[in-house]
Amino acid sequence: MTLKKVLKGDGFDTRAQTWNAFIEAANYVRNQQALTAAESKGYDLPGGVVLVRNKSGSTQPQFAILGIDDLIIKPIDAKSIQKFRTQKPVFDVKPLADTQSDVPFQIKNFVILQEPIKADALGKAMISGITPVKLDVKNTVHQFAKPIKDDSTKLESSSRGPCRILWKDENSWALVSFPVGVCGGIMVKNSSGSTLTGGCACIVEAAGGEPWSFVLKKPSDDNQMHVIAYSGDDLESGKTGFLQNQAVGEIMRFAVDGDVSAGDFVGTKRGSFKLAKNKFGFLVIATESIDGSSFAYVRYSGLPLVVKAVSDASGGSVSVKRATTGGGSDGDSFTLPVIPED
Repeated sequence: MTLKKVLKGDGFDTRAQTWNAFIEAANYVRNQQALTAAESKGYDLPGGVVLVRNKSGSTQPQFAILGIDDLIIKPIDAKSIQKFRTQKPVFDVKPLADTQSDVPFQIKNFVILQEPIKADALGKAMISGITPVKLDVKNTVHQFAKPIKDDSTKLESSSRGPCRILWKDENSWALVSFPVGVCGGIMVKNSSGSTLTGGCACIVEAAGGEPWSFVLKKPSDDNQMHVIAYSGDDLESGKTGFLQNQAVGEIMRFAVDGDVSAGDFVGTKRGSFKLAKNKFGFLVIATESIDGSSFAYVRYSGLPLVVKAVSDASGGSVSVKRATTGGGSDGDSFTLPVIPED
């Protein structure tokens, strides 16, 4: 299509095709300007600082927390691949809630602006390092901070988070170092059919197919023991997130020997590095198989060996009483399943 200039006094009839050509040309020029600016400024940035283009639709203040949406200079052809390999990256950024839709909010990639940036303009942002930031202090003992879903102007303090609080004052200013790791460390998928909220008691249905990942569901019976408490942002059914404020040390991952299932008791076996079934010491939370090896996520059961059950071919139960420290017994008798000998 040939575009013709309009002379003074001529009538101006804007056709859709013509107007769209103007828009495409304007967008092309804008992108080229961004690339040129990125190339010209890309070499004088301090460590941990990158150039970003503000695609939020409005001016963002200094120290705003924005999510990484896209990469401006992509490795598409020989020329761009060379730039990708040799120049600092330049990112498009938006509010965190509008980026990385398939990623749990608490582990989304973000930057902290180092200067105010107008809409569609380029500016400097920190992607790692130490920076001032506005901070909403939820508890004075918190040592970490995290982004807020509906407020990109500040962080909020937390017992865990991607930012470590190095210093804070009474006027909501702080110095933070980021990133400092993933919250919680245990990835979970919600298969309960309902939204999980903080404090929900969940059964670990299975390991999630990769190390340190679980599939959670509602308890299906009374007194089930392989249970963990969900902690974190509300997690819709079918979605994946991370446990927050979960002391990972309470759950251990051991290699196991033989057929082991959630709810079994396992423990050490003489002469083996692997835990074995029908031993005292640990309660199995979930199991997984990776590269032909079997593993179990376990929690210390706290059950001492107070009764020795004799092997019984009937596979029944034995009647026992609680043992006292003096070697006697106390209380009413109760039954326990017979523990078969190896």
